[in-house]
Amino acid sequence: MNAVWDVVGHEWAVTLFQRQIAAGDVSHAYLLCGPDGIGKEHMAITLAAALACTGEEPPCGECSNCRRVRADEHPDLRIVRGSNGTISIDEVRDLRRFLTLSPYQASRRIALLIGFDGATTEASNALLKSLEEPPARSVLILTAESLQALLPTILSRCQVFRLRRLPRAAIEEALRAQHQLPVDRAATLARLADGNLAWAVSAGRDESVTQRLEQDVSLAIDLCRHGRAYRLSQAEELSKRDDLPQLLDTWSGWWRDVLLMAAGQGEMVAHQAQHEALQGLASVYGVGQAVEALRSIDDALDQIEHHVNPRLALETMLLRWRRQRQSTVKQEGS
Repeated sequence: MNAVWDVVGHEWAVTLFQRQIAAGDVSHAYLLCGPDGIGKEHMAITLAAALACTGEEPPCGECSNCRRVRADEHPDLRIVRGSNGTISIDEVRDLRRFLTLSPYQASRRIALLIGFDGATTEASNALLKSLEEPPARSVLILTAESLQALLPTILSRCQVFRLRRLPRAAIEEALRAQHQLPVDRAATLARLADGNLAWAVSAGRDESVTQRLEQDVSLAIDLCRHGRAYRLSQAEELSKRDDLPQLLDTWSGWWRDVLLMAAGQGEMVAHQAQHEALQGLASVYGVGQAVEALRSIDDALDQIEHHVNPRLALETMLLRWRRQRQSTVKQEGS
């Protein structure tokens, strides 16, 4: 964690921000892109604090600007998260009017658009006008999980920071140092988090989070045991889940573990408690079929992102998983 920026991981991005601010070479628009739970929103707010900071090492965390930005109480800051995950054209129009006003307390006006890949096409086109002719003394900071959901013209007018999943060691250290988790617990959650710090923190506070993960993994194992009819019926039920992308991410992590086990890298798997089940699947599927399962999940996520019917995407994915006999797939202790 950077002690000044209070950001876990992403040191390269922090370094670039620091250099730009110190040189007075700040871009008019930034886009922070990457998977859920890696700290994009926190970094965006921290960057906003650094841009407004009056201390010697922005963000100092002590000046009035830093404190008010972090509390979302600064008159020169506007944060838009949208309604039900969607950012509308009216919200963007209101934001554009805000940016045209002169700064009141800071040296510039700053706007954060959180989850802009959920913006409507009309909202994206409206924002494009501000990106093409940015108001003086203004900075836009966007966050998104997927670049594919954004207009190419928006990408070309932003400085894009592609943030990756956090290293296991960085998550483990944050859980121990910031959240005071025991060493063993921090190590276990860091393995299971798959680079998602937000999930690890949530799991550290609430054991039901890891219980849900275990249930979702058990469901994947169960689906491997059953045939076409069962899988199709399950696809219909699973398509109704509000957390479907998260479920598929969980399954992707599970199949990566199967792949690691099949490749003889068992010490690297995240689901250590399911070691026997992993061995059973790895011995039957092998590297090739594990890779195919991973590809099927990636394809399903891509289809859902492009508004393909979730049930159809899940059916196609599950039918690509080869069926295994129950005797070949055992869970720990069964």
